[in-house]
Amino acid sequence: MNLHGGSSYCLLAVAIFILQAVPFGSTEQVVIEVPGYAKAVLGGYGNLGTAYFEPHRKFYSFRSLYYAAKPTNETRFLPPLTSNYPYPDDEIVNAIDFPPGCPQGGSYKGESCLIVSVYTPYFPGNASDPNTNYDNNLPVMYWIHGGSFDSGQNIIYQPNTYMSYDVVLVEVQYRLGPLGYLTLDTDEIPGNAGMFDQIEGLRWVNKFIKYFGGDPNAVTIIGESAGAASVNFLLLAPQARGLFRYVIAESGSMLTEWALDRKGGKTGYRIAELADCPMEPYESLLHCLRNIDEVALHEAQRKFSREDYENNGLGFGGQSPVIQVAGKERALVREPKEILEDGDYPTDAILLMGANKHEGLYCANYLYSHYIRPFGLAEDVEYLTYDLVPTILSALGTTDESGALSEAMTKKIFRLRIRRRADGKLDCYDTRPY
Repeated sequence: MNLHGGSSYCLLAVAIFILQAVPFGSTEQVVIEVPGYAKAVLGGYGNLGTAYFEPHRKFYSFRSLYYAAKPTNETRFLPPLTSNYPYPDDEIVNAIDFPPGCPQGGSYKGESCLIVSVYTPYFPGNASDPNTNYDNNLPVMYWIHGGSFDSGQNIIYQPNTYMSYDVVLVEVQYRLGPLGYLTLDTDEIPGNAGMFDQIEGLRWVNKFIKYFGGDPNAVTIIGESAGAASVNFLLLAPQARGLFRYVIAESGSMLTEWALDRKGGKTGYRIAELADCPMEPYESLLHCLRNIDEVALHEAQRKFSREDYENNGLGFGGQSPVIQVAGKERALVREPKEILEDGDYPTDAILLMGANKHEGLYCANYLYSHYIRPFGLAEDVEYLTYDLVPTILSALGTTDESGALSEAMTKKIFRLRIRRRADGKLDCYDTRPY
């Protein structure tokens, strides 16, 4: 949402009117200058209260700053185009309203969602003030949300904990599911659009974050789950070099099987078929994918996922990054493991990775909800006893021809046996000695 006036005087009058007339609960409003982006950006002072920990300070909130233009039909699956900034001097950019999430099925519609949200406890002052300097700007945390590459949005993650510390927090939204990662291995639909969104968001930070109190030379990219895999991919993407110095990956990696679709083109064509697009000629297929309703496209990807479950797959095809073989820009062109082994990445970047104990239970629940229960295996004693672990290994791409690994995992990791009681119900018992 943008507010328009007729002149610089009108701009000031509108801004003053907004500051005085619009109630906003505990959040006051502020207008700042961001040279090269907008003469006036309307933000909030404080967000849902204050920072959670001492010193419980208020902070500035800018929730809806477009770093890229809304994709058109022709650019739907391509790297993003820069937004139409700098905005006219008589335009106030509204960064108070909560932004819409990117399409992810259900009620999420509208592809104008490529925004960053900025939260900062430090405001160096407006650029037109000769007393303003940027010598004391704070480190920047660039947050990439998780959600299996097909769900999530900025509004889910509130900044109050971070704002207890001397950091500037930037949250980025990126295209999800097939809109972000579908590929036909062609220049028109090359894949990894969502990854390029994250890179464009970093470029925006590099250009403008100093006006929000952040240091563009001290950027940490941080993410959880699919967000963690994303920051790993950014570490390898040539286009992202020089845009960050530190990397934090929480509970996710680009080396996991679900984080990379190695059958991208084949998957893309199958999703197009499930979306009832014509397969030939190519121009008709392309027109269909560029114009199909985003909810219908996500539903076609979900149909593919269900097919993949039936074939002991993970169901992530069409919604995960791919090794690109097409496109004018290519963010990933080789296996991540090969790139790491060759040292073809910024080796001076400082990397922190971690996982939580027992978080694999989430994957176990995912397997139960999407495979075991839907296919009637929850009461199959033979399957649960002998075939469950081999199924998991197969889905993860792990070879175990002898079965030794499956047996070892069953005994040493699960350490359970399943039997049917006299009343017909299943019973699990622990095989560990006491």
